Amino acid sequence: MSEETSLTMGGTEHAHAHTPLRVRLYYALYMTLGFILAVIWKQGFFGLTAKVATLSQNCATEQCSAFTAVYRISFSLFVFFLVHFIMSSRLACCHASSLYHFQMSFWLIKTLFFVGLIVIPFFIPNAFFVGYAWFASFGSGLFILMQVFILFQLAYSWNLSWREDREKLLFAFTMFFYIGSLTLIVLMYVWFAQDGCGVNQFLITFLLILSVLLTLASFKLEHVSIFVTSHVLCV
Repeated sequence: MSEETSLTMGGTEHAHAHTPLRVRLYYALYMTLGFILAVIWKQGFFGLTAKVATLSQNCATEQCSAFTAVYRISFSLFVFFLVHFIMSSRLACCHASSLYHFQMSFWLIKTLFFVGLIVIPFFIPNAFFVGYAWFASFGSGLFILMQVFILFQLAYSWNLSWREDREKLLFAFTMFFYIGSLTLIVLMYVWFAQDGCGVNQFLITFLLILSVLLTLASFKLEHVSIFVTSHVLCV
């Protein structure tokens, strides 16, 4: 058995079969799934919060239980990407080729790991996530800055690879991202900017104005792509 084959066992594909762009899209999909799950729990869809006993510990209201569920999803994503950061960096003390193979393959194992991380925190008492919430409130700012940088890289690479021979498809995705951005902004007004939420109203409005300014800048600046802008705004 060759080294490459042994490194990609477990229902995964060969590392060379995936381009860096495709791999980044896979990781973005994990993040998107986590976001969708957090919204489902936050809004109390399907009565999920009442079905998990640990969510009601030290919580007098359903809203409190929903918040602790969102903390659990956040914790799952934090552990998932932290493990990937460690395993794909020199902290793992592995050969560079092994780090590359881990980053580019093992998708079945990674997906099972992701599912496990989503489920297990719901068996952990709420007291743990009270402490995690304080940690997350400080760490989230740094995380957002890192994600914006990664998204710019992803969108820029995507734009370069498609602009020569897939212009129509690139335009379609640009429109899709802008429609998605506007939809999310409207939903944020509905969900998070009700009466008495002046800070949320200001931040969402600021985001809307910033989106318009960035879009206008995309037409004026020479090396800025409107596709990159739409992708970063949406994701």
